[in-house]
Amino acid sequence: MFENPLTALSAIGWHAWLALVWYGPFVTGLAFMFWYAGIQRTDAATAAGFSGMMPFTAFLLSVAILNEQAGWRQWAGCIMVVIGMALIGGFRYRRSFHRSKKAMMSLHKCRKRAPKTP
Repeated sequence: MFENPLTALSAIGWHAWLALVWYGPFVTGLAFMFWYAGIQRTDAATAAGFSGMMPFTAFLLSVAILNEQAGWRQWAGCIMVVIGMALIGGFRYRRSFHRSKKAMMSLHKCRKRAPKTP
């Protein structure tokens, strides 16, 4: 019913300990350092979009590299993630288009009001 982690840890060999040490600080630690450095350089919508892609890319890599078997539910979930990313991308495009359209309209109004110089 309960696991005994100390017994399990004492039974693993040096290869497993080496993998554990490698996975902790290097794989996980460096990945999160790069992730947060990237998030600081972008807006919230882009960061949210890429965080939604992490499970999708992990799934694709597990199928491609580890030969994991994927069922229809996993593929349906991937399709939903891609649709969500497309919706986020379309929303961001429309929002930036409307902002630039408003900026151009206000610039045009300012030019009409400005006195003409001979």
